[in-house]
Amino acid sequence: MPLTHVCVWDSELGYCRVTVEEASVMYPHSTVSARSGHFVCELCAQNVCFTAPGANSRHFRHDSAAQNKDCEDRQQSYDRPIVALNEHVMPIRIQVSGNTFILRLGFFLPHKINAQNLRCEKIRIATDSHKPPYEYLFDRVSSTGITYLDVGNCPSQVYGIEYIQPSIELKKFWPTKIPGINPNGALFDKESGKLLQAGGKAYTEKTYYLMQRGTIGLHSDINAKEVMRFQARTFEWWYLYEISSQRFSERAAQFFLQRSIFLSETPLDFYPIWPVYVADPYFIYHEQAEMFFYLAGTYADLKSYPITSEYLAPKSEPVENGKLIRIFASNKEQLLSLGVSGALGFSYLLRQDLNMRGTFPLVTIKDFEENILEQDLYTSIPKKKGITISAPFDGKVILLQSGKVQKELPLTGESATTVDPISLGLEIKIYQGCDCVRTIAFQKETLSSDNQIADQELIEKLSACHGPLISVSHSFGAVAGKLRSYPKTRQWIYKAIRKGVLPRTAYNLLTRHIETIDRRN
Repeated sequence: MPLTHVCVWDSELGYCRVTVEEASVMYPHSTVSARSGHFVCELCAQNVCFTAPGANSRHFRHDSAAQNKDCEDRQQSYDRPIVALNEHVMPIRIQVSGNTFILRLGFFLPHKINAQNLRCEKIRIATDSHKPPYEYLFDRVSSTGITYLDVGNCPSQVYGIEYIQPSIELKKFWPTKIPGINPNGALFDKESGKLLQAGGKAYTEKTYYLMQRGTIGLHSDINAKEVMRFQARTFEWWYLYEISSQRFSERAAQFFLQRSIFLSETPLDFYPIWPVYVADPYFIYHEQAEMFFYLAGTYADLKSYPITSEYLAPKSEPVENGKLIRIFASNKEQLLSLGVSGALGFSYLLRQDLNMRGTFPLVTIKDFEENILEQDLYTSIPKKKGITISAPFDGKVILLQSGKVQKELPLTGESATTVDPISLGLEIKIYQGCDCVRTIAFQKETLSSDNQIADQELIEKLSACHGPLISVSHSFGAVAGKLRSYPKTRQWIYKAIRKGVLPRTAYNLLTRHIETIDRRN
């Protein structure tokens, strides 16, 4: 049977998809045997042959001596057409702790839709292990961010989801079947724990968890360390490894391709350019008839669903190091899919009036006695000299001592990151994505009486400001950075940033005060 998912090795880009026409230019006159290893099936990682010109059209096919009957089935599920808004994969995450692990399935809600229109009574998640399904009340799902629900520690190739008494809106956004753990090898990003979907990308010098049935053997270009082995079913042993590729090579790329993942050195860039929009995880809200996106990266193909006509399909044109893509908002709701069947990611494009602001991710900081630290400046360190930081989304925590970066810690959504020990002079910046959403500092009380008076006078003036409100972003935190000797004012500014607005008169008062300080310095 002719194959349509075939790759050829490129020393700079890795395995790249190749068409029959492109292969015919490379080999215009003769057959290319599977034994040559030149062409590889993207779906099963076997070498394939390329037929010679003749009475029949040239095509790729598996060698008859190594025919993989499963490959055609994989092709149907691997590149399945998406025709409805709920035909996408849901995020799956692994959490490893010592010699145990847990798998979790992520659920998210578009918070701009009335909660009464998007709900059900229960969520029931079934696996292929013949165990009773996992059942959760809908109230477990947060209205913001992603809620991960436990699905046990027995790998399942597919997760079936049943919604008890669902609303129409809920069925529109959530699927009923999710691809799970491939027994031939499933890769998870170690830092975030997220599963890489078939057709996704891995990068050199980055560490992943590999879960598969059976051992992986030795590979010269792959660093592997066994984390644990476990028995999922009778006579069925699985292994969990930490792996990484220290160099970009054909052998390393073949290792990942055998697990339906492309090894790459080129990161993927995808973001909206115009018009104004509001973004939440997996949702982009806008109010125009079309939107423009920048897209760059290997296999960075973008599709939108549903497409009512060829005229309304996404249009692209090359720009520097990437391409500019125009999406026509032919429907109120569209699904944007990156890569094969959304393997590189997806987002909902929702068209509605933008009388809204993006919600600021709520960061929770606690000391080791579970006391919440709400202020942004403390003049003493907490008891037990440590804190925990939790946030709804993946991000990072940057530690600064006397203004210099000392350390960077990963922040995994819905998990706690510990900072220990805390010392005076430490400043902590918490990021969600690329945005700094919270800063907390521990500093000695060294204010002069003059600064204390000036700080009190400024905060009284700011508190008295009224009138029209203007939007402020996280970048306004640079103003607070220039007011280190004004702790009360800094705290007022950080609260305004978290709200996203402040009075215009207060903004003008602060900018004038900063200009005065700059002139003195």
